[in-house]
Amino acid sequence: MNQVRVLFWISALALATVSASTAFARALSWSESLKLAVENNSELKVAEDSFRSTEAQEGVARAGFLPTVTGSLNGSRSGTAGSLDFGTAPGNQYSA
Repeated sequence: MNQVRVLFWISALALATVSASTAFARALSWSESLKLAVENNSELKVAEDSFRSTEAQEGVARAGFLPTVTGSLNGSRSGTAGSLDFGTAPGNQYSA
């Protein structure tokens, strides 16, 4: 008899749990269900990643057709620190 009571209470608890979880379920709209399908579609994610990778490779390929700008800057200064010879100023040279 005790086993029957235990099984009854376990069944009642399980039924209450299922009833509570389905009570909060609601119907999805078409746009919500479509959004969920797109978010959880692994094949679509792989295709999207492949598309983005192709776009990046296209950008790298087009970079070869763009102009290149280069430049350099050099500078030097001559003279000795602490020199008391006021007749000559330190020399500066710059090139670009």
